[in-house]
This record gives sequence, structure tokens and C-alpha cells, in this order.
Amino acid sequence: MKELDSTLDALVAGAPVGAADWNDVVRRARRPRRVALTVALATAFLTSVLLATPALGIKERVRNLFQGEPVRAERLSPRTLHNLSAMASGVSPRSPASQAQDRARFEASSFRQIASRGDRMFFVADRSGGGLCTSIADVDDPDVLGSIGCSPDFPSAERPIFDESRIHLRAVYDRKGRFHGLEEPLTVLRLEGFAADGVASVALLMPDGGIEALTPVEDNVYYRIDDLPTEPIAGIVALDAEGHRIYTQCTARKGCEK
Repeated sequence: MKELDSTLDALVAGAPVGAADWNDVVRRARRPRRVALTVALATAFLTSVLLATPALGIKERVRNLFQGEPVRAERLSPRTLHNLSAMASGVSPRSPASQAQDRARFEASSFRQIASRGDRMFFVADRSGGGLCTSIADVDDPDVLGSIGCSPDFPSAERPIFDESRIHLRAVYDRKGRFHGLEEPLTVLRLEGFAADGVASVALLMPDGGIEALTPVEDNVYYRIDDLPTEPIAGIVALDAEGHRIYTQCTARKGCEK
């Protein structure tokens, strides 16, 4: 897994800290590069928006959300504290900072745990200039945090969910064993993420337009590991309390039914 982690880190190393961009990840994944991976299957976080239908009627319900228990800086390793504080401030984690700077940025972000589901903990931090940074981690993770993602427009009517689902991808190699990228189709191993108050449930959109794995949103998070489809998906959808689809996040490059 160390080799896999370092390879995926290389794919996202140049990504903007302001928001996730799946197109950018795919472009960089397709660049010829030599890697030491020996596995044929890879996993990655699905935090992309290729195509979206704007959420309706929730513009006044995305404020003052995501309340939770404050997390002390002492719970984080120095590296994690630096990465979180930098990203929440809109600064690249590669930029050096003193311990005092990291601590001040961390305190300004109001980092907090908003929910737990099974063995997973859900965290958010306020992003400087608007939006949130999010992270999901295992309960027994000694470093507290997993991956960290930030968005200037989440939560909003235009982006009412921040999906961090774990997906299954196939690594593609040429005859010389050189890594050439990650191949679709995508299957979901774990459905999880964050949602604004106007979202009552989140589900998977199938290529035939069907909806599966309907999952309720509670405390602004959703989580599901059971009864997930084994077939490739076309996207992730958010629904309101009446069951109307208010947002569609496509995962396929060819798009999906809105």
C-alpha cells in the first residue's frame, strides 16, 4: 500500500488546493511515467464534478451548518497540522511555515468533528475566503485525519455535496510495464461524504438512469458500505426530502443522465 499511496500522491501532486478536479487528475494520470506498482487494481477518492445539475431551493439552508466538537491541535501530527492549516488558509502545503503559523491557521479554521459512522469519523474546517475543508478518517487512525479536501463553493446550492467515496479503478500499463493511467469504469467500494442541509439523501446513478444505494443524510454526512452495486456507476445524486433529484455529479467522462 505504501507504493500505491505514493503513486496516487504523485497523480494529485499538482492539483489545485481550492477544489478537486477529476479532469485534471485524469490528464495527469495519463502522462507516461515509471512506477513500481505491482497491483492491477487501485483505489482513489471520488471528489470530482464533471457535470452537475444545480440544487434548487436550498440557498437559504446552507449557512451555519456543520456544527461539531472542536478538535485540539495536539491530536494531529505536525505534518497533518501543517497540511490542514495550509489548505484551510488557501496556501499550498508545500509552502514552509513555522509552528506558530501552523497553529494560528489551525485555530482560525475551527477544525471540528461533526459525526461518526461505524468506524469512520467526519471532520470539517472553515476555509479562508469561504467554503469548507473536509476529512474522513478511521476511528483507530493515530494521526486522526485521512485525506483532506477543500472547496470554496461547498456547501452551496451549486455544490450541495462533497463526495469522498472510495472507488475502484484499474491501473493501465503498456507492454514495457509503464504506468499509463487509471481506466474506467468505476465501481464504488464505500459511499461517503458531506451534504448541505437541503440534501435528505444521496444515491448512486447507474448507466441506465436507475437509482441505487439510497442513503440518508444525517448530521450533514452520509455513509454506506453494504448493498452497494458491483456494476460500474455513472454518477452520484443528491435528493431532497420529497425524493426529487436536486444535484447530479457525473463520474463518467461521457457524462450521465441529469
